[in-house]
Amino acid sequence: MDKYYHFTSYGNLNSIGKEGLVPQIGSRTRSIGDNRCAVFLSKGIINSILMYGSLLNHYNNYAGNRGEKAIHRYSERIKYYLTREKEVGLDSEDILELKALQNAIIWIQQIIEYKNFSEYIGDGVYLTVLDIRNVNSNDPKDCYTQETVPPEKISVLELVNLDTGQETDSREAVLSYFMSITPVERITEDLHNVVAIHDVVDLYHSRADMISYYSANNFELVETPIDLYLKKKKNKCL
Repeated sequence: MDKYYHFTSYGNLNSIGKEGLVPQIGSRTRSIGDNRCAVFLSKGIINSILMYGSLLNHYNNYAGNRGEKAIHRYSERIKYYLTREKEVGLDSEDILELKALQNAIIWIQQIIEYKNFSEYIGDGVYLTVLDIRNVNSNDPKDCYTQETVPPEKISVLELVNLDTGQETDSREAVLSYFMSITPVERITEDLHNVVAIHDVVDLYHSRADMISYYSANNFELVETPIDLYLKKKKNKCL
């Protein structure tokens, strides 16, 4: 049975525990120009790593000055189309291009509002989803379903320190664990895009210390059903 992964913010966990994962258009989805109303998933650990790297690369390409420059380029192109529209009109392809440029400016402006990637992606956890149907897996790192995933099929990933027994549910820690059990060569050997390979290698280099610490030598990965996870967190707060 295929296992899928999904990361979400801490603030979403209570509602997910009650309603499950409900198809929606989230803020990060809008910031990449994707208007699908769906639950987005990655198939397997390797594709979870690739999805994280893809989001990081997208953010870096349009954050700060790069985003400002892109907005300027797109704005100039929009002016050209608007002038052309007044003079000779636009054909269907021109209209589509104009709308795409206008939408791109909107989502780039959303990215620019964040101070850094950490703020953009937010604090959160990895969820694992098992035994679901009707998942579009054409792009394994960016699968999606337009059906609600019920709570009973959702678990929260946690790491347990093998020496102290201390638990952590941080998405960044779990991602580092994923990377520690997945040599970078296993990912790059199946990639044919030079830029994608470069991005993955950079991601591994930038997280070398975390990958070393959150390794299988030091931690065990545990899947906690979301209802039990929420009860545990509630009891800790009492």
